[in-house]
Amino acid sequence: MADVVIARPPPGSKGGSALLVKRVAAAALPPDHTVVPAGKLFVLGDNADVSSDSRQFGYLPEDHVVGFVLRRLHLD
Repeated sequence: MADVVIARPPPGSKGGSALLVKRVAAAALPPDHTVVPAGKLFVLGDNADVSSDSRQFGYLPEDHVVGFVLRRLHLD
């Protein structure tokens, strides 16, 4: 799984139906070390005070992921 994903928002997230761009903070591990349920991701936004992320809406289902961020452009 990529570090940053583009995903459909789950029910209960702020921002309506706009796609989310979030950093994956945790994913399911082998069964004897599972912290996050299988098929789910714990995602975080960069601005904790106003971000709609797993702290607000819970785990993000993996099937909500529609893409991955491969590169970021910095325009000056």
